[in-house]
This record gives sequence, structure tokens and C-alpha cells, in this order.
Amino acid sequence: MDICETASPDLTIMDAVVGMEGDGPSGGHTRKIGALLVSQNPHALDYVATSLIGFDHKLIPTLVAARGKGIFDFEKDCVEVIGESIEIRKIKDFLMPGSQSAMFSNILPDWAGKIVGQFFTPKPVVDESKCIGCGACARICPAQAAQLIGRKAAIDRSRCIKCYCCHEVCPPKAIILKSKLKFWK
Repeated sequence: MDICETASPDLTIMDAVVGMEGDGPSGGHTRKIGALLVSQNPHALDYVATSLIGFDHKLIPTLVAARGKGIFDFEKDCVEVIGESIEIRKIKDFLMPGSQSAMFSNILPDWAGKIVGQFFTPKPVVDESKCIGCGACARICPAQAAQLIGRKAAIDRSRCIKCYCCHEVCPPKAIILKSKLKFWK
């Protein structure tokens, strides 16, 4: 969000003809959305985009941050939609990424969010029976937490920043996301 505010774009365009749902790119699925979104306000564009796929705006970190900084309040600011209404195009069963399933902690006070996050925030775990030792996870990991030990992937939890890049690029889907609570995912 800070980069967006610094760059201050005059116009933001989002190609939403086809989107990615679920745990993309390797574990996700393409889904026809059939929209081209254009706005002078990138936060309003995010608001409309997330509305189209049925996500709760209070769970979208960039919209929560924009609201907190007084830049865009999705509950008060008016958004004009030209063309078909959001309700006509809305996809009610769009799959949220597993990595985002704990984002409700963004609406809690910081101290409570940290406690809840320890139990609900998914952590990448290697399923060694599926790992083919390709090293895609190690190559993409910005924190260098994912590495190959022998011919299998391993994740150093003390270095992991929970960006989930390893999970997203794993060709055999050997890196899964797990939380401490069994019923969550």
C-alpha cells in the first residue's frame, strides 16, 4: 500500500477476465471472471475486485490499511460502478487461498492478533512423500528458509516469513499449509 501511495498512479487497470482462485499459482485454478476494471483510485479498484469475488473487505490487508490511514474507507467512501453491477457479476463460491484463511486477525487489536495468529496462521510443511527434490521452493524463498537437505525440501521455521511462495510454486504440491488447530486447515 505504501508503494502505491508513493507512486500515486493516475489510473489503475486490472485485467480480471480470468483470475486465480485457491492456492495459486501451482495449487490454484483459473476461473473466468469476465471483467476489466479501471479506476483513478487503486483502493476503490481493490474494493470492487474483492467484491466481485465475494471476499469480506475487512479481511483484505491493503483495504484495512488504507482505511486505517484514512486514505480510503470502504464503509463510507462512495464507489461508482459503470457497466454491470457488482451483484450481477459476483462470484459467490470463489475460493480464498489457504494462506489467507487467518486474515481476520487484521481486525483484532495487535496484541490479540499476535496470539490468535500463533494458532490460526498457516505454516508451510513439507509432505516428504510428495517432494521430488526439484528445489523450486529453495530458489524462490526470499528468506532462504526453504532449502534442499539431501534430496528433500525442508523449511527452517525460525527463518520463515510466511509469504507462502514455496507453497505456491511447488510443482507436486508437496508443501502444504497447516495451522496448529486441526479443524482449521
